[in-house]
Amino acid sequence: MTEGDHAQEIDCSRRSAGLGFATGVIVALAIPAGCILPDYCIMLRTAGRDWCRYVEGAKMWPPGHPELAEPIVGEFGSPPRGCKCFNLAEQDILTNKAPSEAYESLLAEIEEYTRNACHLLTKPGYEHNCYTVQGADAPTFTFAFGDAPSEECFGSCSFINPPPGKDCPEPPDPWACNENHGGSAGDDAGSETPPIDVGDAIKCEGVICVVEAGFAQMLWSDPSLLLGDSTRLIYDAEFGHFVFSNVQPDDVAHALGLRTDDVLWSINGLNVDGPEAGLMAYVENEDSESLEVVVLRGGRQVIFRYDSVP
Repeated sequence: MTEGDHAQEIDCSRRSAGLGFATGVIVALAIPAGCILPDYCIMLRTAGRDWCRYVEGAKMWPPGHPELAEPIVGEFGSPPRGCKCFNLAEQDILTNKAPSEAYESLLAEIEEYTRNACHLLTKPGYEHNCYTVQGADAPTFTFAFGDAPSEECFGSCSFINPPPGKDCPEPPDPWACNENHGGSAGDDAGSETPPIDVGDAIKCEGVICVVEAGFAQMLWSDPSLLLGDSTRLIYDAEFGHFVFSNVQPDDVAHALGLRTDDVLWSINGLNVDGPEAGLMAYVENEDSESLEVVVLRGGRQVIFRYDSVP
């Protein structure tokens, strides 16, 4: 960002702290690039949403023997289903079914994904009607419906934490928000950074973890190292909390006991119900030597405690 955009570049070197780093680890995963908070005019990207269709009447058969056709079924015996991630503007088109030309175009995109999903469910070498468009053997497609939030695209972008007395830039439109997006949210700046070797720096027994101060200082001084991890936090605006995504065994978040689909609920008693609350949690716990993090896992609370040790 330029100075004219009122965005400010911050030196990523920070002073030593207790377990403020752990709050930074967690909150930094939600930030696409740059320094750990606090910073000005940080871009927040919300998750996109999958829209899906089922295909009915899908069949497959041994080569040359359509009389031996059998149904193609998906998970739990349901018809094959295909889904595509859409941004917020596209979701509005799908919800309102207007403008009609754009709506029909998005329906066709979901249909193509559904045909491909149907094809992937066929037995090797079998013929099928997944791509048949006309005739009595052509399958039919159900109405489109919105499904779960997805990390495959961004829903929208906005800027938070404006500088004192100034405004942040206007948020980009949802299509521009997805430009150069090559995977999970926040991947745009760190695809070539190698993962961090946690080693023995983090040791957990159940939900109680101790973290070596030197390791904490390394992350605190250069949080860009976290961009080598796969883990991201996706803000689900509808749910009002951050959700952990794509947590891999070698990631710092995994070493801290966190898992994919965990919902970040609170940090040291502060309800993290949005980006501003995340900023506050970071600032207020900067010098904490002990940190309590509550996540929802499968609808139940799991309370983690992190202690810093020399």
